Amino acid sequence: SCVDGLTVPWGTSTYVNPPYSDMKRWCLKAATEAKLGKRIMMLVKWETITTKYFRTHLYGHCDIRLIDHKVVFPGFKKKCIFHSALLYMDGTPRNAFQIMNGRV
Repeated sequence: SCVDGLTVPWGTSTYVNPPYSDMKRWCLKAATEAKLGKRIMMLVKWETITTKYFRTHLYGHCDIRLIDHKVVFPGFKKKCIFHSALLYMDGTPRNAFQIMNGRV
């Protein structure tokens, strides 16, 4: 059966690859879970970090790792048409920013 990650509590450590068409709700859920002290690693479109909801709910509460190349997901031959970033949050104030080189 399929579980809707937006409606259930997340575990103590969670990796999230959300649907990019619904990024706002997933970022808000991640912020809520991180405030509970849970460790969240989230793959997002690079552009997500420029949105109002990111600045309001996540900025200052996550480390940002920009991936310096376009990701190729397993099972696909073509690269994404956009750049990606990894966000790490655990409920503590943080604001590290880094560009990741090499394979991810």
